Amino acid sequence: MAHEAAELVAIRPDAAPLSLVRAEESELPRSVEIAFSDADSPEYRRAVAAAIRPTGARRRESRIEAALVTRRDPAEALAEACLDAAIAGRDTASLTLSPRRIDLEPGDLVALPDGARHRIVRIADSLAGRRIETRAVPVQDRRLLPASRGSARPRPAPPALAGPPFAVVLDLPVDRSAPTPLQYLAVAADPWPGTVAIWRSAGDGAPLALYRMVDYPACLGETLTALGPGPLWRFDRRARLDVSLRHAGALASIDEAAALAGGNLFALVGPDGAAEIFSAAGAALIGRGTYRLTRLLRGLAGSEEAAGRTVPAGSLIVRLDDGAVVPLVERLDEAGRAFRYRIGPAARDPGDPAFVEVAASAGLGALTPLSPVHLRARREPEGVRLTWTRRARRDADTWEPIEIPLDEGSEAYGVEIFRGDLARSLTASEPSLLYPAADEAADFGAPQLSLDVAVAQVGAAAGRGPAHRARVPIRSR
Repeated sequence: MAHEAAELVAIRPDAAPLSLVRAEESELPRSVEIAFSDADSPEYRRAVAAAIRPTGARRRESRIEAALVTRRDPAEALAEACLDAAIAGRDTASLTLSPRRIDLEPGDLVALPDGARHRIVRIADSLAGRRIETRAVPVQDRRLLPASRGSARPRPAPPALAGPPFAVVLDLPVDRSAPTPLQYLAVAADPWPGTVAIWRSAGDGAPLALYRMVDYPACLGETLTALGPGPLWRFDRRARLDVSLRHAGALASIDEAAALAGGNLFALVGPDGAAEIFSAAGAALIGRGTYRLTRLLRGLAGSEEAAGRTVPAGSLIVRLDDGAVVPLVERLDEAGRAFRYRIGPAARDPGDPAFVEVAASAGLGALTPLSPVHLRARREPEGVRLTWTRRARRDADTWEPIEIPLDEGSEAYGVEIFRGDLARSLTASEPSLLYPAADEAADFGAPQLSLDVAVAQVGAAAGRGPAHRARVPIRSR
């Protein structure tokens, strides 16, 4: 929007309606450097793109540390654009326009009476007029366009000497795909060889066979602070967990809705080998490769028991990225079998010293039913009606369906009633059970006001899952 001189307003008779200021040449930068993570390099190594204008009396050098993963061409274009903006911004202006010019706001481009293009940076309104401060912009804007398809860079060759792989076998309770993985593998190496091969044999002496390829390094590391027990099914807003991570990539904070949907998902493995699954809505970079995780959603995917312990500093933490943390065992008939794995650069023979060897057998933790919730009791003429709500591992987070899917082919529950010690064991084929009045009289001698009850779902493959135990008040009809 252009402004003629007639549009300018003088606040005082002795004040100029338009004031132009040009900064000294020595105050301008001679170069701008941008540090970024190179998307074309192994391990997303840090690189620097620079723009230089070594003219006049310019002596300053500016450096920007950017949490940016990109290629070198757009990074260099960004450095050039930043330097252009800094040089053009040496010219600033202050002017006053009529109060009727309410269409203007900070960020708008304006043309001054001399034809120079400026961007509005600040507006102060008063009865006398709108006092506007502007800064000049480059005559030609540099556009940060992606490289054309013809100039796309080839994928970098793997390093001549790959780093020794660090492989971690994970038994996770989470059901993330079909078929349900019973065991996972996370692999990292520095430098990353490009592709890692997994060779497997069914025990000592059995021949190795190529089993799987891993294209991306896993984001894993160790905790720097201890993590105490946390609340379940709501955000832990008081916990702070500092972690040192390798291959963290674009780890950043997310909103809480994204965390509830499974974003920023981590597995924290304690000294006992059990993994707690949690989501971190807050992720702040506090040092080189060091992050502070906050607003934790604890005990996900059936790891409630693991959320009730204290995990010391130095424990393993793995970010559960698709493509980096890969299924290792998916077939039910392979559960409990001991396998030997050789893991290393895909371009080398499995007997190469660059390979590491691990032995592992998968359990049925991912198929174990979750504990029921919302246990209630109501007295009826025939006895006490116990009800509860079952949970499911897959497709159970939506509010739209009338009923969540059933993980098992049929429902089966084990119900235990306590009187100090176990008083009676019952079974049910639906989330409801009648505790007959005759049994209550035999167990307690009289009607009770509350019952100590434990309910567990029974699965076809993994058997009895963890029980939900609570003292439940008995409501009258």
